Amino acid sequence: MSRRLIPIALAYCLVAPLAIAQAATAAGSYRLQFWVDQSQAGKPAAVSTYTLLVGPNGNYSSIQSGERVPVRIASDKIEYENVGLSLNCRLDSNAKGMPPNQIGMQVQVSLNTIAPNSAPLQPVFASNDSHISTTVPIGQRVSIARFEDAATHATYQLEVEATPAAPTAANSQANSNDVSRNRS
Repeated sequence: MSRRLIPIALAYCLVAPLAIAQAATAAGSYRLQFWVDQSQAGKPAAVSTYTLLVGPNGNYSSIQSGERVPVRIASDKIEYENVGLSLNCRLDSNAKGMPPNQIGMQVQVSLNTIAPNSAPLQPVFASNDSHISTTVPIGQRVSIARFEDAATHATYQLEVEATPAAPTAANSQANSNDVSRNRS
């Protein structure tokens, strides 16, 4: 009798980790790779890449990239404003019944820039905020937004690729983020 249980136990030991890995991916941690392509007057100017890990808990994962710029509020008071890009993303828990090769996501993008020829300590800011609810195919790079900066007239295209995150202890925190920045 124990000889019959050994192959069953061995099969269970080999199959269980695979089933757990598939369940963790299905339950939904994803690595989201974002590309922000900037062009000026129709010519490529820069490409920035950002990576976020999002989990199934509905919490936002965030990245802020940019600088803090001094602004004179009064003759003796200076405050600092954020200039640059902010990405907030989470899986869309309302996107039910999708094919297994797609995920739903909500993305908030804020782009804050300074208008050219602004006076030092009295800059003129332009802000572009976008809220995107979309579905994307897993494993494919797709464009999800395109917008123009009112201050600089630069055009930005936002692309994303979602891939299942490997189910490891390091990936269990939905707000673990990795940022890489490439300029070309």
